[in-house]
Amino acid sequence: MRKYTTILILAVLLALTSIGWDDYYDSHILITAADVTAAATTVVNAAVTTHSTLNAAHGCLAIDDVTARNSAITTHSNLTTGIHGATATKTASRIPITDANGLLNSWSSAAATLATTGTMTVNMNNSNVITITPTGACTFNASGGVAGQRQTFIVTTSGTVSYILTFGTNFKSAGTLTTGTTSGKVFCVDFVCKDGTTWTETGRTAAM
Repeated sequence: MRKYTTILILAVLLALTSIGWDDYYDSHILITAADVTAAATTVVNAAVTTHSTLNAAHGCLAIDDVTARNSAITTHSNLTTGIHGATATKTASRIPITDANGLLNSWSSAAATLATTGTMTVNMNNSNVITITPTGACTFNASGGVAGQRQTFIVTTSGTVSYILTFGTNFKSAGTLTTGTTSGKVFCVDFVCKDGTTWTETGRTAAM
């Protein structure tokens, strides 16, 4: 009888202990490893969202924007035209010449040679010196330029026949230039760009 009583008492104690532990566990809300992982993930995600929001609010670049930014930089660096008086890459054959205030006056570059007769469009961004040896009547039409940029036409006569050179579209000149009948003479005609389009004559020489 004692044997069975002892076993019964032990069984009751075991049951009470188990119930007490569960109650203790529940009352203290113990956290498992899975709970920690889930909580950490939630916190991290919230931080990322907040950071992205702050980036947008302050005009900052998010990580995903880096590719777009680099592409924009590359595109900007490839803009080598003389528009706005700036070049991304200076080369030995084309270097901007600026005044004391940093404004573009002209380009230091190799002389550009035009066709020798007929009507022609002259790209004023290619060089600050343009040479021609006419073999017939010529009409020049200007294209391009930067306000304040200077350009010089150097005309060399070619023979005993006199040709008329006309400064046409986008030029404001003192008039036509007649080459004369003596070979090997040189004229210089200077222009300055008024507004990025119009080229105004500032002077010309007699035959030299």
